[in-house]
Amino acid sequence: MAIEAEAAQQDRAGRLAEQRRGLPDSPGVYLFRDSRGRVIYVGKAKSLRKRVASHFSNPTLYGTTALTDEVDHIETLVVATEAEALLTEQTFIKQYKPRFNIRLRDDKSYPYIAISLDEDFPRVYFTRERHRRNRAYFGPYSSAKRVRGTLDLLVLQTLNTIGPQHAYGVAARLEQAAGSSFRLNQGTLYPALVRLEQKGCIKGSWGTTENNREARFYAITKAGTRALAEQIARWERSAGLVNRLLAEGR
Repeated sequence: MAIEAEAAQQDRAGRLAEQRRGLPDSPGVYLFRDSRGRVIYVGKAKSLRKRVASHFSNPTLYGTTALTDEVDHIETLVVATEAEALLTEQTFIKQYKPRFNIRLRDDKSYPYIAISLDEDFPRVYFTRERHRRNRAYFGPYSSAKRVRGTLDLLVLQTLNTIGPQHAYGVAARLEQAAGSSFRLNQGTLYPALVRLEQKGCIKGSWGTTENNREARFYAITKAGTRALAEQIARWERSAGLVNRLLAEGR
């Protein structure tokens, strides 16, 4: 029995080593299955080959020995970006509930977009927490830069729709488009306008409002229109990937 068990262990180790050597150096998600075919761990990686290998070369740092001792088979899914890897990892964790994924361990470090539904004038804002009641959270995202970029594109889309507007005009049109008391707070709106102008996505100029008040008006540029179209296309690809994964029932 001992000889048979040792032979089986050696066979398993050989198969896993062969699988690891064949993994791509690409971003994606990996699933560890046990001998009964159950998913026991789901992870994401910038490089599937390097990250999966790290579990076995240093199990105390990248997991536990108990985890690697139970791995019988490795499955991977290559995606286009790290952001898609994060989204796909969450989808699989919710679907399989692997026992070695107690929770996203560094969940608090991920950035989110939040909407304060408990306020008379709900705010859309950047945050790294998601425990408050009466908040709608979107995310997590793989980087703070992408979250701010998403907020920027909300403003950019508004300007693309309504034409040149000053900051308060943008906020008013956002409320009107949402059909409710919805607004971006100053801490979100003004930095977004500054970033977009620095990127060349919008062009600002001073003018006078209908109340004869001096204000800075913003209009979307050709570069801004192009950036908006490219981002929408990326979102559609990401949504298509998730829908395909759910349809396949992986």
